Amino acid sequence: MYDARPGKAHVAFAELGFEKVLTTNFDFLLERAYETTGRPCVPLIGESQLAGLSPSHGPKLYKLHGDIHHPGNLVMTEEDYDLFLSRWPLLATAITSLFISHTPVLIGYSFDDPDTRQLMALIKERLGGLSRQVWSLQIAASPQEVARFERRGVKVINLARRPGLSYDEQLRRFFSELGDYWRRELLDGSQSTDERVKADLLVPAESSVTCYFEVPLDSVAWYKEAVFPVVEEAGFAPVVASDVQTPPGTNFTKGDALAQRATILVVDISSEAGMQYAALAALKRDVRNVLLVRGTADPVPNILSGLTMLVRNDKNADAFQQAFRDWIFEFRDKALESRRSEAERLLEQDDPEGALISAVALLEAELNRRLGQPKSSLIPRPNPTAWITSAVEAKLVEGRKYGELANAVKARNEAVHRKVSVHKSDAVRYVKTILEVVGQLPPEEAAR
Repeated sequence: MYDARPGKAHVAFAELGFEKVLTTNFDFLLERAYETTGRPCVPLIGESQLAGLSPSHGPKLYKLHGDIHHPGNLVMTEEDYDLFLSRWPLLATAITSLFISHTPVLIGYSFDDPDTRQLMALIKERLGGLSRQVWSLQIAASPQEVARFERRGVKVINLARRPGLSYDEQLRRFFSELGDYWRRELLDGSQSTDERVKADLLVPAESSVTCYFEVPLDSVAWYKEAVFPVVEEAGFAPVVASDVQTPPGTNFTKGDALAQRATILVVDISSEAGMQYAALAALKRDVRNVLLVRGTADPVPNILSGLTMLVRNDKNADAFQQAFRDWIFEFRDKALESRRSEAERLLEQDDPEGALISAVALLEAELNRRLGQPKSSLIPRPNPTAWITSAVEAKLVEGRKYGELANAVKARNEAVHRKVSVHKSDAVRYVKTILEVVGQLPPEEAAR
């Protein structure tokens, strides 16, 4: 039990990003599975651990029957089951409250299992009819098994058995498909106060211009002040998880979804969690798009030694800003050519809204390169129409183009904020105008 390693289904489940998980198992398979995702979970065994934990500490793993490291908390005998409520009243209250605020899904349980019967008895005794609908995930359950669940008010998700696949492999595929669907749909229904990020979430991931920052909560303000303006100057849209609003209980899934679609990933490895997240990111994506940031005294694991890394020194922020600017501008110059063809590619794929959003983002980035922008994130950033007005005044753009460009921005805004469809013929005209304007802009050095 001490040396057992999690199966592929355990890892795929941990990658789903559930923030609260209950288990009756004594082993450490789930803990080790979460470690492989870069987001270690927080095992909760006794009542003393219930207080003082914030969502940033990691997914919560409630071990209802304890584990072998805490023999005093083990629930093994019939007497242990009977005394559970009286011995651990606060834990029982915390668990039953979850059944009011969350939809429970039982995985790997049957009513032949005393754990299942005890858990359902706990819900019935403490909540009566106040619990949310309980679901159970089964593979090839018989009609009799399904009926046993439904007699107790539990609805069954009964997956057909797939020939040639083991139970573990079938669960792994199910969890992986569910995770892909959840991450995609989660961002589709999200909200952001930053219109660049909001617009970016409407285009395919390969068209994204976001730069996602996976940084400690207590460092977010520093990055927004010192680093975000540099990212914007390079023509990318900086974002942290808290900039995007999604339903409660989805913070970890949201962060993973934003990281997966971002063009650039910046990870602060000053914490152990940051190091684990960075190691996982290095295995999952093109490492040329990943930048690690560490403190002056932070060690660097061997697995991360091949990644680009900058040292953050709060006493000399200017040096860090310059080093960051050099890195991201080199990346920007390599990415610009593909960005210029992205709108046309989306038109060919019959995505007029995505094409228009991509074209306007390109126009913003190119005008930004030539006009500059506020050096502090505390100063409001110009909107697309303001960029165009400034470009006309600076004679970077012909005045006769202003009306068509303003109409393109208006159509893009209606697509982003009001979900108004863009007719393909309009998108073709707007994209053509924007690409012509971008192609006629003077070199960056001449414009400055």
